[in-house]
Amino acid sequence: MERQIVLATPWVAIILGLVIYFFVGLVRDWLATMYYRCVSREWAGSASIISGALTLFDIAIVAVVILSRAWLNIVAYAIGTGVGTYIAMKNTRRK
Repeated sequence: MERQIVLATPWVAIILGLVIYFFVGLVRDWLATMYYRCVSREWAGSASIISGALTLFDIAIVAVVILSRAWLNIVAYAIGTGVGTYIAMKNTRRK
């Protein structure tokens, strides 16, 4: 017997989707910011690995966000990207 997850209302599914898109955007821009930090410090190995991860991420996830054609998902993703950049920049230690 299989168990199915039943969401109480459609609003729960919508909010959960928005939260997921937000965190996807956050992680993507955090990775992008880390990539630029590695490039600026001339860490070729780390920059190459993150660049490959970003390419996979963009193809797999960003395409889904754009193809969803739901403007609220796109807005949640955009807000997540801004927060991701902010977090990555705030955690930068200055010498």
